[in-house]
Amino acid sequence: MNYVKGNNGLYYEVVPWHSKQKHEFLRHYLNVWSEMVGNHSKSVPSLDIIDLYASWGQCSCIEIGEEWPGTAALAAECLNRYARPGLLFLNTYNANIEELKLQEQNLFTILASFNIKSKIVTLPIEEAVDVALNEANLQYPTLWLLDPYGPKQLPWSVVEKICSSKRQYKDKYGNLHTRRPEIMINLMTSSLQREIHNQNVVCGSLGISEEQWKTLEQKSCSGNTTSVIVDAYAERLSQFYEKPPIRFLVKGKHGNIVYSILLFTDSDAGHYVTKVHKMPEFDKWLKVEWSKSAEEIVAKKNLPKSQSFLDRFN
Repeated sequence: MNYVKGNNGLYYEVVPWHSKQKHEFLRHYLNVWSEMVGNHSKSVPSLDIIDLYASWGQCSCIEIGEEWPGTAALAAECLNRYARPGLLFLNTYNANIEELKLQEQNLFTILASFNIKSKIVTLPIEEAVDVALNEANLQYPTLWLLDPYGPKQLPWSVVEKICSSKRQYKDKYGNLHTRRPEIMINLMTSSLQREIHNQNVVCGSLGISEEQWKTLEQKSCSGNTTSVIVDAYAERLSQFYEKPPIRFLVKGKHGNIVYSILLFTDSDAGHYVTKVHKMPEFDKWLKVEWSKSAEEIVAKKNLPKSQSFLDRFN
């Protein structure tokens, strides 16, 4: 992963422009918590946010010349505005020890400007999830952010551990309910699509048998591979969640699907507010902000070397 040092002395992960879509999607969903749940409820529940792939915490797109908060910074902003903030748990891991130290320090520096309880660890994902499950208060709402660099970095065993962590609670009328973690997954569908014939990768990511993989492989040959993968993944998680996931397909600047964001929650309010209020806001942002900049990037790359970018719009 590439990174740059900003004028403010902080480090930023270098990302393509399409990455901003997933962060904007997350920002809109976090606003459901900070603006609605946290401010308009007589009994605001505690909220923990767990980001298991925090990385540098913020992003920089060189080709458009813009910087923005990553998942870790967005989560910190949300809890800082929330009425009853719980724990912000961040994990980052890098095989390069020097870069890992920089990432950890960068996260500490980012969090220094927020008045929230936090914990930062630097562990392989299989170890980090166990620590996080022990630290999080699962009796109350928890939001888990799983944004790996590739499918191999998010094995099914990790997802299964999180989703299996249910707790029982009673509402104000004494009725018993089951609470499961809310989980937002960046499913690397483009990578899985390329690896659809690789049994180990697909089975490891979806937690399926060899026979199930062969069926999936056959379906992909006669249909849309991305849809086949996303549907299969959603079906796997349906054993934990009653409601289907809220889906968003992240497209590259040329319109190709890069990955899929899946938000799993059984909260009636979460589904309603996100679909009725936040998704239309997000769609507007996509049309007005992201699409325009994406078109400019493509136009700039298609120009002859002798022609300036500004000439394109004269």
